[in-house]
Amino acid sequence: PPGKKSGPYQWTEPHNFRKRQIDPDDIYRPFGKGGVILCRQNPQADGAAQFDSVNLLPTGWESDVAPAFDALKKNKALSGPSASTAGKASLQALLTDKNAIVSSMAFRSLAESGSVDTQVLEQGLSQATGYLRAVMIYVTLVHPPNADPAAVEPVFARFARSTSSPQDQRAAALALAAAALFHPAASPSRSLSVKLLSAMRAPAAALANQKNASRAQRQPDPYVEKLIQLAQVP
Repeated sequence: PPGKKSGPYQWTEPHNFRKRQIDPDDIYRPFGKGGVILCRQNPQADGAAQFDSVNLLPTGWESDVAPAFDALKKNKALSGPSASTAGKASLQALLTDKNAIVSSMAFRSLAESGSVDTQVLEQGLSQATGYLRAVMIYVTLVHPPNADPAAVEPVFARFARSTSSPQDQRAAALALAAAALFHPAASPSRSLSVKLLSAMRAPAAALANQKNASRAQRQPDPYVEKLIQLAQVP
């Protein structure tokens, strides 16, 4: 049934003291801290249960929502893993779509069908920046080619070395930390995430004793450091 288009919502939730795994809500709750979300609403349910499939939108992606919904209706391959050759071809063509949500859905569908190899990953990462790059790195870690995250390690390492943009470095750190935190049972992916996060400290450490380096260059990025701490990187 249709819900209200606007209005206040309020509820309380008890602490789950027996929970042993960190969830995204433990890091950031959009209903409590703000943000634009996409979700399904069931007005007949109570509390948080009335909002299903909650997705927090990155800043700047709001205008992509309606066009992405239209694209989803036209191309069913965007809704999940595609087994057909034509479906995979259409998804690969959408990896460089100007709509970040469409590009994200295309990449996710390819990854879930086991169709993201190093070539597809390089194609996606070469065009993606910021949060879109984070999405691609995270999805690849969660759905690695042939269930082997080590296969994509050289690609991740190469992009990390060649990236000087703080925005893209933060995006990579966000993806790696999320994979390490929210998928602890996926040991190979967590191990790779921790390894790559640890390597992100190296540039700042190398510049720390260089006299010609600026103060900003010698200091580690506080955002990246916070993610490294959250992921419990030694």
